[in-house]
Amino acid sequence: MKIALLQGGGTCPGSNAAHLGLTETALRDGHEVVVIPEGYRGLITPNQDYRNILEYPFVREYGLHSLFLEPGALPCTSRTKPLPVDDEGNLVQADMNVFHGNAAAIQENLTQNRIDILALVGGDDTLWRGASKLHQYEVLQRRGLHGRYQTVQAVGVPKTIDNDFYGISYSFGATTAALRGQAFVDEMRRAEAQNCQKVVVIETMGRESGWLPAASAELADGVLIPEVELSEDDVVRAMQEKVRTMGKALVLVVAEGHTIKGKMIHLAGPPDAFGHMRLGGVRFIIEQWLNNAKINTMQLCPGYLFRSSPPTLRDAHFARRLGQTAMEAALAGKDGVIAHLPESSRSLEDPLALMDMAAIRGGKKLDPAAYDAATLRYTKPLMPEPERPSWIDP
Repeated sequence: MKIALLQGGGTCPGSNAAHLGLTETALRDGHEVVVIPEGYRGLITPNQDYRNILEYPFVREYGLHSLFLEPGALPCTSRTKPLPVDDEGNLVQADMNVFHGNAAAIQENLTQNRIDILALVGGDDTLWRGASKLHQYEVLQRRGLHGRYQTVQAVGVPKTIDNDFYGISYSFGATTAALRGQAFVDEMRRAEAQNCQKVVVIETMGRESGWLPAASAELADGVLIPEVELSEDDVVRAMQEKVRTMGKALVLVVAEGHTIKGKMIHLAGPPDAFGHMRLGGVRFIIEQWLNNAKINTMQLCPGYLFRSSPPTLRDAHFARRLGQTAMEAALAGKDGVIAHLPESSRSLEDPLALMDMAAIRGGKKLDPAAYDAATLRYTKPLMPEPERPSWIDP
């Protein structure tokens, strides 16, 4: 059989390890693996010729197993939407011409490249609004013998650094991203907060879930999460107390999705290809609040740097195992499923399970009751058996 790899959405530490797990399992059984470049853009662009993964320069030079700890994603990725569906997954009737055009291009590419299995790594946009809807609308088909159409199998690996999938205990790359955030906190405390006696405001990713900002803030002096909105008076009062008792050299982590007067702060410009307005800029408002209270500050937004590092060894092993499990399911005839760590799990080494691709949803939130507004801290443990990089003292 011929298997095509596709990654949608942003990159994530461990993405290449997941693709390694998918690929090595397929190759072990004598199947061919090709790469669809740039996510769904490479699937809806007509007349594509997908290359064998073993022909990619990186793999030829360093070997397939070099993907294990490599950052980024070999297939490259994009936020292209394959079908015009809304946030509830319903086909937008006004865009039927887009639907028919994309459907024809997808089926042409699947036929031309003789794809039997589509293996995806991505979030709910990629897996639910993407692949499961392609199945629902009978788009994942190719012409076989005698011109008959046959369904192309689809399996997936869930991916998000926000760690916010319902029914899933942990997503690969989340710990790496959180440790990356802790590194930013540690570096800015030493480089700016302590030397210049100021409060550093760091804006992190986190649209609806506060998992990543709260986990990043384990070494910080406070965090503002999307689940709990605080007024200017609340934030200023808490920070003034911290300055009084701890000094001026502080770090405050702010989730990009933290609301101000009930609204998220968005960057100017059009939405992304999935229809999401681009978040950013809440740090400027928080900084102004503190400046108005005569608290000296600076701000920064690491942004995509949360996604850009190599995975930790445990994240890489976990991502690889997810890829292996998903491909084993596909080769056993399973269709429309994703491999995942069930919500009841307590260790990354616990058994993996399969769930319906159409059931995956993001947006799982932190418990607001565990947030202490007086100290600006989230009080429940977040990271499962986290690795500690060398820059953190034991």
